[in-house]
Amino acid sequence: MILQNPLMLLLALLSIPLIVRAYRTEKPEWRIVGVLDIATLLLLSLAAASPAVQTQVDTVTDRELFYLTDNSNSMLDTSEQMDIEEVSVQKKIIGSGNSSDLQASLINSVRSNQTYLVKSDLRGIDDPQRIIEVYENHNSSIYFVKPELPEETSVSLEGPSTTVPGAENSFTATISSTDDSPKEVTVFIDGEEVTSKKVRRELTVNQEFEDRGYHRIEARVESDDRYSSNNRYYKSVRVVEKPEILVIGETGKLQEKLSEFYDIATKASIPEDLSDYYAVVLKEKLDSSEELGPYLIGGNGLVYTGDKSMDILPVEPAEERRSTSNPKIIIGIDVSGGENNLSESKNYSTRFLAGLKQLIPGTQVGVFAYNNSVVRFGAPKPLANDAYYERLLSIRDNVPQGGEAHQIRALSHSRDLLRESPGNIVLMTDLEVPGDGGILLNGSVPKVIGGGRLFDPQEYKSKFSDEISRLDSNVRLHIVLTGQVGSSSRINDERIESNGGVFVYGDFEQFEKKINRSIQPGGGSDQSIASIYDDSHFITRDLEKVSLPVSELSKVDTKETAQKLLATSRNRPVLSTWRYGLGRVAAYSAGDRDLSGFLNQEPKLVSNSISWAVGDPLRKDNKTMEVTSARYPDEVEVSSDRKLESLTRKAGGTYETEIKPDSLGFHIYRNRYIYTYNYNSELENLGYRDEIIESLAEQTGGRVLEAQDLGSIKSEITPFTSRTVDYRSFTPHLLVVALILFLSQVGYRKRMGLI
Repeated sequence: MILQNPLMLLLALLSIPLIVRAYRTEKPEWRIVGVLDIATLLLLSLAAASPAVQTQVDTVTDRELFYLTDNSNSMLDTSEQMDIEEVSVQKKIIGSGNSSDLQASLINSVRSNQTYLVKSDLRGIDDPQRIIEVYENHNSSIYFVKPELPEETSVSLEGPSTTVPGAENSFTATISSTDDSPKEVTVFIDGEEVTSKKVRRELTVNQEFEDRGYHRIEARVESDDRYSSNNRYYKSVRVVEKPEILVIGETGKLQEKLSEFYDIATKASIPEDLSDYYAVVLKEKLDSSEELGPYLIGGNGLVYTGDKSMDILPVEPAEERRSTSNPKIIIGIDVSGGENNLSESKNYSTRFLAGLKQLIPGTQVGVFAYNNSVVRFGAPKPLANDAYYERLLSIRDNVPQGGEAHQIRALSHSRDLLRESPGNIVLMTDLEVPGDGGILLNGSVPKVIGGGRLFDPQEYKSKFSDEISRLDSNVRLHIVLTGQVGSSSRINDERIESNGGVFVYGDFEQFEKKINRSIQPGGGSDQSIASIYDDSHFITRDLEKVSLPVSELSKVDTKETAQKLLATSRNRPVLSTWRYGLGRVAAYSAGDRDLSGFLNQEPKLVSNSISWAVGDPLRKDNKTMEVTSARYPDEVEVSSDRKLESLTRKAGGTYETEIKPDSLGFHIYRNRYIYTYNYNSELENLGYRDEIIESLAEQTGGRVLEAQDLGSIKSEITPFTSRTVDYRSFTPHLLVVALILFLSQVGYRKRMGLI
């Protein structure tokens, strides 16, 4: 027997006063009443404690599975029968219809220690790692089932919505399908077919427009599938006059590149009237930023390529940077001796240069070849200079071999190239004593040995050691041995290494392993590699991975309220932007004033910067109306800066309305403005995102199941056991007995005349 509420027995303490009173009374009839009261109270206390005995125990083992199903349009109405033997399936819909936030639904559905089966293409998932973290924290697994999707194909178009006469524009038709097979794609411009081709992914068309006004671009794909609406995509392009840009500074390559899309005016200083210019490209610092302040506040743009800061710029002066730690390295290649020795030296130098270019592009490198004489390749330059790097390899490959290697001459020439700066000398050589003992070069005195005149090798080795000792303390010598090891005429390694700052390596593999620990820093260029720091900005979001050598870094930092878009590995800004009033300002803090390096290697970065600063090419039209194209089921937005019938005044002085087209395709508003209405975006990207699906399953402890193998998940679901226990309670019986005692007490008191 158990007591389900044992604390209720404390009520029995209320009987203590009754016991004391019954004990002290002298009349027997009151003593009997007291005993009945005490017994009643004790029975009530015991009844309140709920005494019971266990009569039956039932134990049940169950497996539970949560089935999360995506019924959005991109899943094309696929369904699976979720009937798994001995598994309790709880179904939940995480997406439906024309829109779905799958990531939020998956995260909000998770519970601890559960198993989830997901049916979804995972279209719209932006951060799969976040989902993985949430499910790992809840110790829950995700399994996926991928029903076969019916054949479905969509086409979409990307390209500029506004352009200028004579500019070449690219329009790309992109195919998405569930079967990933080639499809016939046709592109029409103004109703005329311009190309038709069978492609698997993309078809690009380049087109120039000469006439101002609207032009219609349409892409079609041949497909016999469920939805016909996503087999066509419509795009309108408006050709406008070139926006006018003012360039302050000397005429250069930048103006030439920009003239295709903009009317360029070049002046030496800021004119009084700037109202016609959409943006200013400023190559030099102004005496006073007040000349441009009101212009920017009014909503215009500025791109700055100078090297000084101003208060209208998103950068500010920075503390003096410490000198560069990029090294300076002089490489001497021994081209004397046999073919094997020369081949080995060239191979070593190629591998070393390639490694430096990749890891430390700011390394200042000079290369020369030597034997009896020195073949000079020019003054040291940064390896990030691609033209210089290719020139080094080309000249080196054409150096003839032969002669004797004069190591002393190589050291002397290396010192000349370093020009008293810190640095490193790398000699790739067999370290053999030249056959003439170096007498002609070093002025050695011949010795008569054994009756004949010979050149003493030991004297040459001593002279070589003396030449090493003349190196400055901030210069290190690295000798990479080539050719035959253990030659008797080779200069002794131990003798060389007795000089401080000298390192001898038995082969290139040993050199590669140890050079990082023994290289002398400093002396190199300030050239660094710039990469994207913020990829969410208009300027950078459509760029591929950027790895851009830059030099001439300005001593500035990005202001706290500005955005750093490009930066070096040391976080020094290369391109920064901000808003100055309503104006847009972009500032380059690396490269020359004409942005030559950027134009050569990342021209899209420059064009995006100018385009962002210019803004809307129609904004200086006093009668601007904008009709925004849309996709079903959204409405088309119409806005104007003047009052027109059917437009409602909004905050900011604009007039707006919304219209709902009755069909997909091209439409005209007020017989002038052409806009497009395309199919729902849920039907654009089709098919399973296999990479994300497999990653989510693997990293949460699940896997991807075939539809016919759903039953196999049963053994992988952790079962849980539920236990049901039945009890028989004595509380009702005790209450009956207590009631009988209470009534007996009342009857006894009446009978004895105690009431």
